[in-house]
Amino acid sequence: SSCPEESNVRVAVFNDIADTFRLTATIPQYRTFSNNRVPIFSGCNFNRPSLNLSNILIDPYGQTITTKKMKTVFAGSPTYMIMTTTFYPSVLSFVRGVDENRVGSILTIKFRNEGPVFDLDVSYLGESRRYISFDRLKIDPQNETTYTWTFPDYSWSADQDNILRLGFTSSQTMNVVIDSIILKSRETVHNKTVLFKDNKYIIEGTDIDFWYMGEKTMTITSKYTKEEFYDMDRIQVYVKLPWSSGYSQVFSLYHDGLVSLLPMTPHGLDWIPFGTSIVIGPNNASDARPTSPIKSIEMDTINMKFDVEFIHGDHASLYIDAMHPETILTVKYNSVMHDRKMYPLMTLSSMWISDGNSLVDRISVNNDADRNIIGDWTTLYGLSAVLYRKCISSYNTLSPDLKLETIDKENTVHIL
Repeated sequence: SSCPEESNVRVAVFNDIADTFRLTATIPQYRTFSNNRVPIFSGCNFNRPSLNLSNILIDPYGQTITTKKMKTVFAGSPTYMIMTTTFYPSVLSFVRGVDENRVGSILTIKFRNEGPVFDLDVSYLGESRRYISFDRLKIDPQNETTYTWTFPDYSWSADQDNILRLGFTSSQTMNVVIDSIILKSRETVHNKTVLFKDNKYIIEGTDIDFWYMGEKTMTITSKYTKEEFYDMDRIQVYVKLPWSSGYSQVFSLYHDGLVSLLPMTPHGLDWIPFGTSIVIGPNNASDARPTSPIKSIEMDTINMKFDVEFIHGDHASLYIDAMHPETILTVKYNSVMHDRKMYPLMTLSSMWISDGNSLVDRISVNNDADRNIIGDWTTLYGLSAVLYRKCISSYNTLSPDLKLETIDKENTVHIL
């Protein structure tokens, strides 16, 4: 994948016997003053209609505009013109936990302030497979130039062509110029709830707008207050910084079983980005997006422990120990219903485009010589593994290195 936000490295972890594992997140081994952390979506495909064009002359004999993802054609006569844009379906980049295909859109058109008054009809062909029209507007570009239309959620098809059609009508010859036309997804809104807070920890739950696994997700229960929180898609843990009044995020767990760890934010920085993640719980590592969906979590806020019940019947306890300069997550499987020889107990999920543009570029097992993460190896055996970067990365520069250890020392970890 050429999408930096998409995981394209997977390391499946198998073990026939061991039940307890330790994951440790630390600041990268290399030293740098950079903290690049802005998401980069170049090369990513969200498989949704999007448009950003400028200086478009609406001409029935105008030249067709073509890209890999869309085609715009013009037709009609001097008094009735049609601009039709067809959006082609393509493979979705598994970038974020939002169901990108289903989110509604906003269309904004800015006309050049010249020419006569005309009528404008906007319609689209999407999920319903019939054209749906907005109310006709009378456009006077010399008085008002910018107009907006809102497309509701579930408007677009995920696997068929989507079409946006603009119809221009006037009793006289038109001279219509679009300065800009932009079609983009609406902003998603994620509802956050504080599940617990004291002078050391904050636990926060999030109901993610258009979570890709559906609306009915996991239930969080407090062990001591018995309070229940429904339809949570993510929980996050923040720890109090010892040198300030602020808190630092150290742990994130999604409904699909994906865990991310961070060490405490280093002194002098406001936050650092996540790096290699882990799908906790038996999963199919060959899936396009490996998951181990969670049914419920009981949180023990005294011991900072999360007892997880997975949808398929497996159970695990997660223990968090956040201290400077590392965060440790201990995973203890209490019961595993899946065949351990077929399904990994966890899958490490990361990204590599090139050395210097990655979340990981090396792996070392049992402290042996490191190997390129994208190399000529297929299976490694050992008690521990470290995923890290030798080359300073321009992407998520300070995202952590990750170490995996089996606590049952006699039981070798089998890594694919």
